[in-house]
Amino acid sequence: MPSLKEALLKAGLVTAEKLKKAEEAKRKPQASFRKPVQQKKPSTPPPPPKPVEKVHEHHLRTFCEHCKKSSPDVEYYQHTNKSLKHYWLCVKCADEHSISDHCRQTHQSGQAQMGLFRREYGATKVFQPGSHSS
Repeated sequence: MPSLKEALLKAGLVTAEKLKKAEEAKRKPQASFRKPVQQKKPSTPPPPPKPVEKVHEHHLRTFCEHCKKSSPDVEYYQHTNKSLKHYWLCVKCADEHSISDHCRQTHQSGQAQMGLFRREYGATKVFQPGSHSS
């Protein structure tokens, strides 16, 4: 039974010179032009979000970023309301935009610390006594 090389030569599809070059190329180690395959690093979960508790330790915030007014009851709300870009809001702005008090992360105002802080929209969040933020 003839080999594949002999059959290709007999059919005239390959010349003897091309067969010799192909055999020489197999014998010589060729430089690989492929990039080395990089191992994928195992995906690590993103770091947990930093707590908001140290945002305002150095002073009390009394400026509402939305209505641009100074108010004694400004608190930090971590909300998902897309129409509102600000997070330090007075009670009036938080009520107008229907932001739940469960989104409130601080109780730094005097009203909140004395227990006088009340919301018109929904229930008022209760903080642990003696803490300044959650």
